[in-house]
Amino acid sequence: MPCVPIHISVPLPTPQHESKDKKMHVFSSGTVAMDVNLEKTGFIQGEGLKVVAYIQNNSSREIKPKYCVYRKHSFFAKGKRKVSTNDLCKEVGEPIPPSSNANVTKVITIPPDMEPSILNCNIIKVEYRLRVYLDVKYSSDPEVKFHIVILPASQVAAMAPPPDASGFGFEPFGNPGPLPAWGTVPSQPPAAPQAFDPPPAYGAYNMYPPLTDFDTKY
Repeated sequence: MPCVPIHISVPLPTPQHESKDKKMHVFSSGTVAMDVNLEKTGFIQGEGLKVVAYIQNNSSREIKPKYCVYRKHSFFAKGKRKVSTNDLCKEVGEPIPPSSNANVTKVITIPPDMEPSILNCNIIKVEYRLRVYLDVKYSSDPEVKFHIVILPASQVAAMAPPPDASGFGFEPFGNPGPLPAWGTVPSQPPAAPQAFDPPPAYGAYNMYPPLTDFDTKY
């Protein structure tokens, strides 16, 4: 099977949702919680990945939401699997004071040269994850993870519909203009200007004898 980027037919518009809560211990007290949403699963190279979260900080310490997009490479050979991961994009949100809550939106731009996902190959797999976590001092960070798919921009552009012909100065076929009302006669186009003078009036060149000479014999 050829190793090519995932095909566009995968149901990529599916939204995602995850939530997490954690009770603080030792150096902190109280609880923290987050409810995180992604509007879809698939993203194009260069597109903005929008993360919407509701965060509750019912602890005694300030917390910061953090975001990380990382890649997971899997190689398969001779019945064995080798895995490596790399962090690609990192973002930090505004701090949330103790005993407060906030609605937080963060847009992470996918690099235009990011390697597309490969999910349909039996020797290599390229997967992506979005990790959203709360940075809490002196405590383990609560986190949620999302599977995301990166699509090549060229594949999506090739599927775009052609532009409207009217944008190039052509009128749509079969619509020549408004029809005349019922019972009315369409106006006639103006007559073309004559390219020559009208013929001379009768008798202008004395081609016939005058009427007074009818009695004269020839």
